[in-house]
Amino acid sequence: MAAGPPSRDDREGLEPAERLLASIRAYEKSGRPFGFKYADICVWPLFRTVFCLRYMAQMRGEPFAMPPHRAGKGPEMLGLVTGLPRQVRYLLLARRYPGGCILGKTVSTARMGDPEGLDAFFDYVTDAMPGLILGQSVSAPRAGSYPVVLDEYAGARRSLAAPLSRSRARSLEMALVADLSDWFAGSDMEREFGPAPPPRQSGILARHISDFHYYRRLLGALRPRLVVLVCSYSLEMVPLIAAARALGIPAWELQHGVISRLHFGYNYGEETLPHAAAMPLPDRVLTFGPYFTDELASCGYWEAGRLVELGFPRLDHYRRRARRSGGLAHPGTLTVMFSTQWTIEEEYRRFIEEFVSAMPPGVRVVVNPHPRYHDEALSRYRSMAGARVEVMDPGDSLYSRAGEIDVHCSAYSTTLFETAGLGIPTVVLALPGWRGVQALVDEGAAVTAETPGQLAALARRCLQDPAFHSEWAGRTASSSNRFFTPFEHRRAAALLGGVVEPGPGGPSTRSFSV
Repeated sequence: MAAGPPSRDDREGLEPAERLLASIRAYEKSGRPFGFKYADICVWPLFRTVFCLRYMAQMRGEPFAMPPHRAGKGPEMLGLVTGLPRQVRYLLLARRYPGGCILGKTVSTARMGDPEGLDAFFDYVTDAMPGLILGQSVSAPRAGSYPVVLDEYAGARRSLAAPLSRSRARSLEMALVADLSDWFAGSDMEREFGPAPPPRQSGILARHISDFHYYRRLLGALRPRLVVLVCSYSLEMVPLIAAARALGIPAWELQHGVISRLHFGYNYGEETLPHAAAMPLPDRVLTFGPYFTDELASCGYWEAGRLVELGFPRLDHYRRRARRSGGLAHPGTLTVMFSTQWTIEEEYRRFIEEFVSAMPPGVRVVVNPHPRYHDEALSRYRSMAGARVEVMDPGDSLYSRAGEIDVHCSAYSTTLFETAGLGIPTVVLALPGWRGVQALVDEGAAVTAETPGQLAALARRCLQDPAFHSEWAGRTASSSNRFFTPFEHRRAAALLGGVVEPGPGGPSTRSFSV
């Protein structure tokens, strides 16, 4: 048996995420997790991120619960049935151009509240080459010139095929869980924080097997040259990548959120390289800019050929609309937005409640809940709503509200980079995970607030001295340049066009300047 996790001395002085990462990397260096496969594809990435999130919560002494997945239930099933003829028509349309691409998980909510808005990632691709989109909503008929095939049909298949998938998955899942528990048994981590938690939501592998077969049939029928996706580590996307890998189709990821060396969805080391052919990880990651490229490169797995700096087209688009010359949006009133996360919902709620109690007159709070919040968590935030506190609707967009935000706060979120890029004064809250975005503070694009009282004092100064707020906004904008490569549509079309055959009209030259 290989040695277990590093000793306490080896981990002295490390942050909790770094301590856990050291243990996970040691487990991977043993080679053990890479032996667990289904259809010759390693299933360890399915468990890695969820296990680490659970263990991080356990290290903080807090419960952890995944948001529920509702696809394939109730009214959603009715929508899938009524939408089936349209989906068949779109599939037939997509088959006309077998050299196209599949775009996985479009983020359609970016359009809500702003009819002229851009999809987060794919709008600049859809007219450059043929293909189709795996959409999230039965209400999304098309995206640009692309037909939308709903990936909720994978959820419907999952509901019908669950018994068969569960029987296939159970023994493999139990073996991996037992091996991981055995690795941590008797270690300093176990003595300090307790036994390793189950690294899964029940049935995660059965879900993967069902989705894998769905996507393999879909990709096999359409034969795209490329799969482009976001959130490669998510339970929805791992089976899509696995299906592409099984068919020899390259899968590229467009950066969606924060990428850092502490993100358990990405921080694979060089010990993973010998197993790369069986790993359901993207062949390339197209990043926002040099900072994120450097973070990935420092992990060890992501070699230079796997990383391309593409920029962030949505941010470039909105910069021209949302960036202000300085000053409060409404003189005499300071609007403070909190963007939250489902992984540490309780910490956010406590921080916001204490800030509301301490904030000076003239401050208005807007809570921007993470899209994955379920109804129970949303109701707790909405109970705080009042004359000075607003909770955004799930369909609302940060970008649609950017013109009224004076200060933006979060602990570990892409929204921190986005508002910094827009020149909105940005505050990193010292809640769990904030070290993953410390570079914003180091570069001068954000400041930290360790307590609600510190944030209240900062808000008071902005109200009392508007010039301070204007200077802060200017410093934020000028300091954020390192994080984002200027996006060029022609370069993106050329990059993707090197893999995918252009559409009938050739590559697009559309510009997103406003």
